[in-house]
Amino acid sequence: MTEAFADVNGIKICYSSQGEGFPTFLLHGFGSKKEGFMAQIPELSKYFRVISIDLRGSGKSSRPNYHYTMDMFVDDVKGLMDYLSIEKSKSNCSFIWRSNCPKLYSKIS
Repeated sequence: MTEAFADVNGIKICYSSQGEGFPTFLLHGFGSKKEGFMAQIPELSKYFRVISIDLRGSGKSSRPNYHYTMDMFVDDVKGLMDYLSIEKSKSNCSFIWRSNCPKLYSKIS
């Protein structure tokens, strides 16, 4: 698994990428970090390019000292997609993609 940093929206986002295939983002909840998906990544990466990220304020990503919003998290993921040249993806948080990023969202079938 490769861990790297991307400059996105004025902060550094830490992310890991493993596998090949359709890009699939694993997004953690508040107070967690990308390592929470370690058990799922080996199996998922057999079928997908799995990208797990530390959202702003979590794990190894930047921790700016202000209130975070869901819109900021969505913009950070969109910025990381641009950084990685990903046009469309899946996510474990599909409801956020459907409502906030319909053009970036791909149905999980």
